[in-house]
Amino acid sequence: MVNRARKAQLAQQKFESNVTKRGSAALKLQEKDDGPAIGPWLVGMLVFLVVGSSVFQLLKVALSGGNS
Repeated sequence: MVNRARKAQLAQQKFESNVTKRGSAALKLQEKDDGPAIGPWLVGMLVFLVVGSSVFQLLKVALSGGNS
């Protein structure tokens, strides 16, 4: 029983100390802007794959005489 009473007392103390802090969020809870979700290397690789694929497709069509 003493353990439950101590836990209840600690919870109440935590709540009471939190009441005075209402409206001022902690720094870790605030959103921060870390920049873009993907890095420049990934963007570069995706562009390389898309452009490279289209170049190979154009070469394939050009070398086959226009018939796919």
